Amino acid sequence: MYRAFTLIFMVLVPVGVGCDTRPTAAPAQTATQPPAPPAPGRTVPPTPADESLTPEEYIRLGMPAHDRVWLGHDMAQAEKVLVSVAAGGGRRLPRYRSDRSGAVFTRMTATENLDGLRNRGTTIGVRFPLAISHFQATNQILKLYLGVFVKGEVRDSEMVELVGSQLRATVVALDLVDEFIPTLDKDDPTYSNRMRGLERIRGGLGGVVAGSLQTLTERETHRADERARLVGYMEATLPRLVPRLLPGSRAETLTRLEAMQTDPTLADLQPGLGRLRERVLAALDGSSAP
Repeated sequence: MYRAFTLIFMVLVPVGVGCDTRPTAAPAQTATQPPAPPAPGRTVPPTPADESLTPEEYIRLGMPAHDRVWLGHDMAQAEKVLVSVAAGGGRRLPRYRSDRSGAVFTRMTATENLDGLRNRGTTIGVRFPLAISHFQATNQILKLYLGVFVKGEVRDSEMVELVGSQLRATVVALDLVDEFIPTLDKDDPTYSNRMRGLERIRGGLGGVVAGSLQTLTERETHRADERARLVGYMEATLPRLVPRLLPGSRAETLTRLEAMQTDPTLADLQPGLGRLRERVLAALDGSSAP
């Protein structure tokens, strides 16, 4: 599922700078592919030991202070520090609600880090480069954690929080693209390339939504309470994302959400899944998306 986020952020950057580089990331698993059946005797992996550092230790390594809002360059600096930390073992990375590093992880995924990007009191010409820096860094952090997650060095808790953070960032990214496109000069030779980039973003977004729904079925690697938390994050973001999907991806998403309502293996995610579907349908009813 997590590869889908790589795709959308690889596509976002070319729209901002006007080039026509096509993403090479592998496509995400789509919602039409059923999850693999659990292997006999398999259970969610045990919780790895918390070997994370303290906030002060991370700061000494160059991490921005956790008790202030991070801007785009702060996220980029944090990503560099985390890569260095992970080189000594993935268990040294900040962890969700850790007594040692929880404050750093909370800052890394904080919604308020996106507030400045939403502030239209600052011109889009200033905010868009900051957004690119922010999204590139958060995307790299997600990929870093994924690499150690598959090794069993961090938990599903960290991955759910990072995915929730990326869903929120994707909403802001698309809002910024919508704000940025009208400022483009249609007579500029790069205009057509940029508009094609916008369509690739919409195509990549389908993978993000499908991948998020797929994660809800991954019972072997994600505990029920963690998947339920992800449903909550999706309730807050998918109603903003699904109306922007291409028609086929919208139909696929609605079909998947409908099937999930009666899937006995997902009964533990109700009533959240029901609310999610209702909010997506309500958003589509009020949408003018083609």
